[in-house]
Amino acid sequence: MFKKYQPLFRIFIGSGYSNVIRFSGILFTSTLCSGFEGASYAFLLMGFGSFSGQSEVRFFNVSWIEQWIPSSNFGVFVFFVVSAILLQAIRSALTYLGMYNTSLLALNVQSTAQYQVYKQIFRFNFSCVNQYKTGDLVEFARTPALFIPQLLNSFNTFVVNSCLVFMTVTGMFWISVNLTLCTGGILGVFVLGQKIIVRKIVKASTDLSNHMSDFSKQTVQSLGGLRLIHTYNEQETALKKVSHLLRQIVASSGMVNLWTNAIPCINELIGILSIGVILLLGLLCFDGGSNATFPLLLTFIILTYRLSTRLQATIASIGGMATCYGYILRFNHILSEEGKEFYPQGGVPFKEFYHHIALKNISLTYPSAKTPSLQDISFTIQKGTMTAFVGGSGGGKSSLIDLLIRLYNPSSGNILVDGKNLSDYEIGSWRKAIGVVSQDTFIFNETIEENIRFGYEGASSEQVQESARIAGAHEFIERLPAKYATLVGERGYTLSGGERQRLALARAILRNPQILILDEATSHLDSHSEKLILHALDNFCRTRTVIVVAHRLSTIARADQILVIERGHIVEQGTHEELLHKNQKYAHFWKIQSHQTVSGAVGSIVGL
Repeated sequence: MFKKYQPLFRIFIGSGYSNVIRFSGILFTSTLCSGFEGASYAFLLMGFGSFSGQSEVRFFNVSWIEQWIPSSNFGVFVFFVVSAILLQAIRSALTYLGMYNTSLLALNVQSTAQYQVYKQIFRFNFSCVNQYKTGDLVEFARTPALFIPQLLNSFNTFVVNSCLVFMTVTGMFWISVNLTLCTGGILGVFVLGQKIIVRKIVKASTDLSNHMSDFSKQTVQSLGGLRLIHTYNEQETALKKVSHLLRQIVASSGMVNLWTNAIPCINELIGILSIGVILLLGLLCFDGGSNATFPLLLTFIILTYRLSTRLQATIASIGGMATCYGYILRFNHILSEEGKEFYPQGGVPFKEFYHHIALKNISLTYPSAKTPSLQDISFTIQKGTMTAFVGGSGGGKSSLIDLLIRLYNPSSGNILVDGKNLSDYEIGSWRKAIGVVSQDTFIFNETIEENIRFGYEGASSEQVQESARIAGAHEFIERLPAKYATLVGERGYTLSGGERQRLALARAILRNPQILILDEATSHLDSHSEKLILHALDNFCRTRTVIVVAHRLSTIARADQILVIERGHIVEQGTHEELLHKNQKYAHFWKIQSHQTVSGAVGSIVGL
C-alpha cells in the first residue's frame, strides 16, 4: 500500500522545508489535542467525584481549591467542569489550527504536484506524448487538484482522531477493563463491517476516476471537432457518447455515495448500542453498590460517546482517503517512468551547419504502427541548396521531416550532420537552428506579436514586423483594429487559413534559421497570395538550406534535387528537368497539374 503513495511522498519531501516543518507542527498539534482531551476527561471524573463526595476518584489533592471556593463539593464540581470545558476549548482551537495548517500544506503540495505532472508531460519525447489523447493529458494535469486537498485533510482528521481515540480508550481501561473489552468487542464487529465498506468505496472510486477521465477526453475531442461535427450533422452522435459517459459517472458516483453515506449511519448505531450495553453491564462491572459507581459509570458513558464520535470521524477519514485511491493510481501512472520515453538530455551543442546532411539506410516505424513508414532511405542534402519531397499522401514525406526535426528517432540507419550522428547533438540547439512551417498551423490565443515572437522571446517589435513583411503578413496585420496587439482567439479562429499560414511563416523567419523546412507551407493560400509570398521569401532563402514538402509542383521546379517518395521508398530522384525527361511518376504528376496551374508560377524563388 505504501508503494502507491511513494510518488506523492517524494513530492511532499521535495516541496520544501517549510512544508515538512508545517507537517511536523500538525503532528505535534495532534498530540497536544489528545493530551488536552485526556486531561479534560480526568477533570470531568474528578468533578463527578467531588459532587458525590467520592474522594477516591480524585487524581490530586483538591484542598487548595476548597479553600477559596465556597460550598466545597458543589464549588469543586463547578471548578472541574469549567476546567474540562476550557481544556476542550483549547483542544478545539488546536484542532482548528491543525486544520488550517493542513489546508495550507495541501495547497502547497497540490501546486508542486501539478507542476511535477506538467514537467513530466514535457519531459516525454514527442513519440511518447503523442500516444496520449489531449483530453487524457488535461485530466492528468488536473488530477492533483482532485485528490490532494481531500487526501491531506482526511489524513489530518485520521491522525487527530486516532490520537484522541487512544487517549479515550486509555481512560476507559483505567475506569474498567471488563467494560472496555465489552465495548471494544461491539465496536470491533462494526469496524470489520466498515472495512468491507471501505473496500467497496475504493473500487467505486477507481471506476469513477476512470469514467471522469473518459468524459474529459471525450469533451476535449468533441469541442475541438465542433466544426467537423456540425459539418457532418453528427451532434446527436456526440451527445449520445457524452450521455453514455455521464450515466457511467452517475452510476459510479452513486456507488461511492451509497457506501460513504452508510458509514455515519452505522456509527450512530454503534453509539446507541454501546451506551445501552454500558447501562446494562455497568453495575455488574462496578460491583453494584460501590460508592464510586455513579461518577465512574457517568464518566465511562461520556467516554464511550466520545469514542463513538472519534471512531466515526476516524473511519470517515479512512473513507475519505479511500475515495482518492483511483486518482492516486492515475497520478502514479503519469509520474511513473516505466514504459515511457523521455526528451533526450546532453549531447554536443550544435553551432553551425557547414556541409551536408546525409541520411543512410533510414527506416522508421511509428510506435503505434505495424508497418514501417520509411524503408531503407538514403540521400544527401547539401548546405545552401533546396531539397523537395513530393509524392502521394501517406508516402512518408512528413515522416522524413519528423526525423530531421528529431520528433522521432530512426528505427534503423543513421542521420549524419557534417559527418556526426544527429543523435549526438544536443536536441535543443539543433532545433534552434531550424525554422519549421507545417500544414497544420497552430496559433495561440494571444496577440499577433506574441504569436510571431513565439520561440524567440527576445525579439524586438521591429524584428517581428520585418519577419511579417517577408512572410507577406504585414499588410493584413496593419488593417486589423489593434494591429500587432490584436488577439486572434482560440487557435486563431478570427483569422483565415491563409493569414494563419503567414503568421507561421513569420514565426519561422524571425528565428533566422540555418535550415528552413516548409511542410506544405503554402497549402492554405490561393495562387496569387502564394506567388507574392514566394517572391518575398526569395532573398531570405538564398543563404539558407531549404527543405520543402509540396503538392504544388510549380513551387519546387527549380529545386536542386527532388525526391519522389511512394510507400516509404524513394522511387525517383533528380532535378525538375531530369525527372521530366525520365517521364515516370514525377512527369505524370507534372502533366496533371500543368492543366490546372497558371503558366509562369514556376520558379518564383530560389529553390522553390
